[in-house]
Amino acid sequence: MTSTPQIARWLLKHFGSSPDNDAIIGDIDEQYSQGHSRAWYWRQVWIAIVVGLFDECREHKWVTARALLMGLTFLLFFPQSFNFLLRDLLFALESWSRWWRQSWILPLAWTFYAVVFCMTSGWLIARLHRPHQVSMVLAFALLSCCVVWPLSFADIAEGVRWWPIYLMPILVPTSILLGGGILNSRPARARRLPNTEKQITT
Repeated sequence: MTSTPQIARWLLKHFGSSPDNDAIIGDIDEQYSQGHSRAWYWRQVWIAIVVGLFDECREHKWVTARALLMGLTFLLFFPQSFNFLLRDLLFALESWSRWWRQSWILPLAWTFYAVVFCMTSGWLIARLHRPHQVSMVLAFALLSCCVVWPLSFADIAEGVRWWPIYLMPILVPTSILLGGGILNSRPARARRLPNTEKQITT
């Protein structure tokens, strides 16, 4: 018997947004054990992740809009918050001590602050949207890619040689996923109401 592709299974376990994600994993595993290929397994995993996220966002449009608006606010506020909290302090330390004049201190502080800031924003999105934690954090991470990637690639194309720019396209979404609890734990998912409860509520 061929072993289940563990990486693909891990991805579906952590990134699957559907309330029936455990059942979907079991169904894919069962069909895979009946002779399907590893390529088929990977294809089903990606389909389940994309369809689950799309269905959750479509079913909860206002929740998704609120989460993405919060996330976009975080992303746009990041440079201003760094300039307000840390940049002036680092510049002041440069004039006070020769040790602080090292060229690597400012980009390192920027990178560390970006990681902490993005992890905090991911945690807040997850905390405020607990029943839909996976879908909202994942949607926020995808939004961050749409914002950060073009900006970073544009700077690189213009010849900017500040090394944090090369790390941001990976660090930002990864930090959001970590802070949102998707990569390091079993995240909470929306619970599907039983048919009887659906009939009562409708």
